[in-house]
Amino acid sequence: MLNDLNSLQLIDEKFFELTKWVLSTCNSSIHGKLTRKKQRDFALENSELIYDTLTKIINEN
Repeated sequence: MLNDLNSLQLIDEKFFELTKWVLSTCNSSIHGKLTRKKQRDFALENSELIYDTLTKIINEN
């Protein structure tokens, strides 16, 4: 889905990379891999931005 949003230019490259990084951190944690506090904090700090942006895209389309 993220690749589709990027190719349709509904998100910019910066948001695309940010979301990929946060998803990678979350996936690692879900699958039992250790993550650094810095990674977890970054994911938490950006989760609201990601949620709000994707919600806006859904509501506009």
